[in-house]
Amino acid sequence: MTARSSKTTAKAAKAAATEAKPAKTNGSKRITFTYAGKPGDVVSVHGSFNDWQEAFKVLADKNNDGQFTCTCMLKPGRYEYKFQVNGLWMTDETNPNFVQNAFGSLNNILEF
Repeated sequence: MTARSSKTTAKAAKAAATEAKPAKTNGSKRITFTYAGKPGDVVSVHGSFNDWQEAFKVLADKNNDGQFTCTCMLKPGRYEYKFQVNGLWMTDETNPNFVQNAFGSLNNILEF
């Protein structure tokens, strides 16, 4: 009976460990980017989290009030990012964390 109890306990422990795992996030967290602009602006976010790909993530102005948002799943770490608004590079004025980039301007820092 002891062996049977051990197997049952091991099964229960394995089941509990399986339930404790996050659901297919690979440790990623949901990060929301916001930009205050004007209705009709075209806003996207680019950064080291996606090798600065063009049009990686376009922000939406759901209420047509100039408040743009998008959500990305990112793994914890330190990232540089910047917005592109109507073709011009812009920093995130709500984030006071900056670093100078190779082009002589600034990139925002996101760390979590």
